[in-house]
Amino acid sequence: RIRDILNANVFGHHSEDHGLKVDLQRLGNADRQTKMIQMQAANQRDGSGLWIQESLLNHSCTPNCTWFQIHDHIFIKSTRKVSKGDELCITYSEPLSTAAIHDKFSDWSGSGVGFRCMCERCTMMHNNPSLLAKEQEVYDAFTKAAELVTTHPVPMAVAAEMTLPEEKRNEFIRIFEELPPRCAAFTLEKLYAMNGAVLNSKGSDRLALTNFENAAQAYYAGYGAIYPYAKQLWRIVGSAMRCGRSEQAINALKRIRQMSCFDAAAGTSTPITQQKFAELTVHYAHPWWKDEMDHMVAQHLMQMARRVWSNAGA
Repeated sequence: RIRDILNANVFGHHSEDHGLKVDLQRLGNADRQTKMIQMQAANQRDGSGLWIQESLLNHSCTPNCTWFQIHDHIFIKSTRKVSKGDELCITYSEPLSTAAIHDKFSDWSGSGVGFRCMCERCTMMHNNPSLLAKEQEVYDAFTKAAELVTTHPVPMAVAAEMTLPEEKRNEFIRIFEELPPRCAAFTLEKLYAMNGAVLNSKGSDRLALTNFENAAQAYYAGYGAIYPYAKQLWRIVGSAMRCGRSEQAINALKRIRQMSCFDAAAGTSTPITQQKFAELTVHYAHPWWKDEMDHMVAQHLMQMARRVWSNAGA
């Protein structure tokens, strides 16, 4: 019973399974010494805990809040303007297709007990099977494209064309642009990102930049200023530099630096330093500026990120 309560309510720092869920299951039959060793390793990796009041927050696929933890403290932060009377919601998982969400949440506690998401996006999709099928098709295509890039020497542009051809991507964009932004965010972000990668490969760098900007706007509409949104902005940094638009790149870096949840949400419970900010900038922005690793480009991004960091703290 206690394990089920923890499974459903625990928070874990950047854990794929939302806290101790997998660790608890793994530890079920371990001996005492093994349990201690594994729990220490899990705590060093994730840092998980149960906060009673914060566990009352409901899930939404288009949340208006995010959370982060520093050591044994948890913080809830709004990610966009919240009107009086609005329910505060977080997301219980990484963004997924509504079909995948249904499967994931139907056994959320780990003991056959779960729930069905009834947020605005899921309600719309489940009431429109044709739209749901299109969303799932985009999700599957994007997932397959990412898999091809990761497991095979296939550029994202090629993978995008293989999994979802241009004509279909543009058709889907027209359909989803007609929906409320928060409901379309999950799908539009992926479609714009795929389009941008293809346009880059064709040398249409400015059109690619426009698509990456659209992808960032779509993501923000759905999820607000949370850490993955920073990755969208870093992509704009690299793409803008590719177009020779350094001022636009600097402005995107400034927006990342100003994100109040950034320090505690960038993959570590330790506040981000100037050096770490510069390294993350190189890691996420460089591939969108140059196709191959370039030492001079990396140095330029490092210096630019350091200047933005220093000026923000002045």
